[in-house]
Order: sequence, then structure tokens, then C-alpha cells
Amino acid sequence: MILYGRAVGAAGKEAGQRPYAADYSYLSTMITSQIFTAVETAWYRFYVVGRGGNGGNGGGGKDHYQSDEVYYGSGGGGGGAGGYAVHELLLRQGETAEIVIDEEKVQLLYGSQTVTAENGGNGGNGRIAYAWNFGNGISGGAGGSGGKADGGNVINITGTAGRAGSGRIGNAKDATYAAGGDGGDAVPGLKYHEGSCGVGGEGGYNPKSPDATRCFGFTASNRTQLGAAGGGGAGHGATKKSSEADGSATYEGGMASAGYMGGVVIEKAPVK
Repeated sequence: MILYGRAVGAAGKEAGQRPYAADYSYLSTMITSQIFTAVETAWYRFYVVGRGGNGGNGGGGKDHYQSDEVYYGSGGGGGGAGGYAVHELLLRQGETAEIVIDEEKVQLLYGSQTVTAENGGNGGNGRIAYAWNFGNGISGGAGGSGGKADGGNVINITGTAGRAGSGRIGNAKDATYAAGGDGGDAVPGLKYHEGSCGVGGEGGYNPKSPDATRCFGFTASNRTQLGAAGGGGAGHGATKKSSEADGSATYEGGMASAGYMGGVVIEKAPVK
């Protein structure tokens, strides 16, 4: 069996040219490690997509009456999008390929061929710092790296990196805050590769900094959208109290959203 150009089918007849992308139709999605068995002799196209990285949480804040005891939080970084590889195989009915999904990557294994899509990297958490340090360049959490991909005989694409959280000061209700970073976007035009569903939390103050927008769950309506990256939570603001009698308060930064799952989407096209 060869994978490029003309191939020999199960009956020993020439199978003709590899099908066009439009010849394929959706067959199934696999989000756990398992063995795929060809339901009939046909061409199979495997979209191997790594999991999206998680966002980082925003830094917290603390009110105080002394300026050097006021703390501000910077925003958490967004996660990176999962890697993306596409691979075509001409399989006889009953032939198998293995799908392996672990904490680091998604793989398709067939004979000596290995197709790998790495998971996107997680965003860094926001920092907590004295108010006066913000003028000295306190940064937000770093964005997660995009997952790498290799081994596909159609395409291999590295996922988009997440955006860094903000260390920039903005004012709201006499407070200082910083927004979380968005998760990495999908590369335009990639089938079954979801764009970032993790939008960084906007900067905020009381009673708590906004969390990042959450990713959707796995349902029948979105079973083919994989690899989306999570967003970073917002850093929390704080304010200087007018006197010690006013007391102080500590606030949590916004929570990040988790990246969306990786997996393998499978399509099938007839042998012509």
C-alpha cells in the first residue's frame, strides 16, 4: 500500500488518485485513546488536534491605608492553541490504526507512521506586587506556546500562542487593575480546529476581578471543534484607604478558563 498518488486497493486493483478534500464526509470523533478499525475499504482522513492550553489566573489585590502596602494584580496569560496535523490513509476493511491521547499530545499510529499534535502550553499566572512596583514594569502572565505538529502527509501546523496578560494600569472606581490575556486563536481555514473560546477577563475591582470566558462543553453540536485555548483571568485592583481605621481587604484575581480538549476527527472517502 502506498499513500501518495496511485495506490493498490484490497482487491489488487488500482485505487486511482487520492480523493479531493471535498470527497470526504464526517465519520467520527475520538477524544480518548482507542483503536480505530476501518469499517470498509476506503480512504480515511485523520485530523489530529492537540488540546488547548489553560489560561493563567489573575493576580490578587489588597487595599491598605499606606501606599507601600497596597497590592495590585496583573492579568494571567492566555493558553496556546493545540497543534494540528492532517493525515490520509488508504485502509482495507478491518485494518486498524491506534489513537493515543495523553497529557502532552495526541497521536495517530499506523505501522511505522506516527502523526503527532502537541497540546498548547498553559498561560502564566498574573503577579502580585506593591503599588509602587507597577511603575517599574511589573508584567502580566506570559502567554502559552502553541502546540507543535509533525508527521501528517497533508499538513502540519503549529498552534497560535496565547496572549500575555496585561501589567498595564487602568482605573475603575478609584482602583487599579489589569486585564487577562486571550487564548491563542485558531489559524484561519483549518477544519475542526476551534478558535479561542477563552477570552481574558476584563480588569475589575470589587467584589472580585472578572474570570475569563469559559470554553464550551463537548456535545453533539460541537463534537468536531477541538484544540481551543483558555483565556487568562484579570488581575485585581486595590485602592489606598484614607486611614488605618478603614482597615484593609484582600481580593482574589480572576480565574482563568481551561483549554478545550484535543482528539482526532475522522472522515471517509470512497475508493474510485
